[in-house]
Amino acid sequence: MCEALNALGVPLEVQRLFNLRDAVFDYGDSVETYTPASFFIPASRNLWIAGNESATEVLISRSAMDCIAFLSLNLVKYRQPEKLCFIGLGNRPANGQLNWIRDNFKKRKYTLLFEDDLAGRATDIVVAAGLKSHPIRLQWLGETVVVACKNRSVKFPVDQLSLNTFELAFSIRTGIRTRKPIHYSTFLDQLRYDTS
Repeated sequence: MCEALNALGVPLEVQRLFNLRDAVFDYGDSVETYTPASFFIPASRNLWIAGNESATEVLISRSAMDCIAFLSLNLVKYRQPEKLCFIGLGNRPANGQLNWIRDNFKKRKYTLLFEDDLAGRATDIVVAAGLKSHPIRLQWLGETVVVACKNRSVKFPVDQLSLNTFELAFSIRTGIRTRKPIHYSTFLDQLRYDTS
């Protein structure tokens, strides 16, 4: 198994599930790398995919490491983790990626694992809208975010922006869940630093 992941506290069951020998994750055109001293997430046109591609639940995150950290922290909630599929989008989610997921993972339950900050909440909206074929545009203006969708624009205070407020404002029901780390921005940070 991987020494860096052992030190991080990733259970052997999770390492075996992802077949991890090291903490280098191939996106096809670039790689994500993790060491205790550094962490690099690529801006890729491709995806990192692991797990069961015929799974009924697809968990989507910015990075492979956040997927691994999420499962490490929530292993007791998923009695059959081998029935899950995990996707890492990289640092810049693109329409091509979302179209590919939508076309290749039809009629699946999606769970988004993005950061618990403004960028993560905005990414929740962009990814959910893309998976449901709703063209969208976001623009930051000081303390507000303007979201354009369905031929109209709505301003949201930055502290109120979420997938739920977006859905309510535009009368869209994506049916997509979001999961956020507790007390940290990312699941990886929660796994690294939460000693309770």
